[in-house]
Amino acid sequence: ILPYFDDATEVIFSDRLYLASPDAMLKLIKAVSDQYAHILMIAHNPGTHMLALNLIDPDHSNIAAVTLLAGNFPTAAQAHFELDITRWCEAASGRCVLKTFTTPRSL
Repeated sequence: ILPYFDDATEVIFSDRLYLASPDAMLKLIKAVSDQYAHILMIAHNPGTHMLALNLIDPDHSNIAAVTLLAGNFPTAAQAHFELDITRWCEAASGRCVLKTFTTPRSL
């Protein structure tokens, strides 16, 4: 996917994401510098699926996306969350709005 990003995109590779637990992934999100408005985390299951489920704010998320995500998080799927925070260290389980969940099959 790197060819689809502009040259200003900073890419950080971390072995800590390989088979990481949801808590370890959230800890990495909380450590992101506040200079970044957006992050894209690419990691492995089952941690990715469990993290996505843990992050969901059920009262404000897209119900169709939540339902689809609840079933499975297949390879190359993408969960798009919005967080109402000013600093990454404020990211927390149950406080993230799931906007969309896209799977390769849905494309």
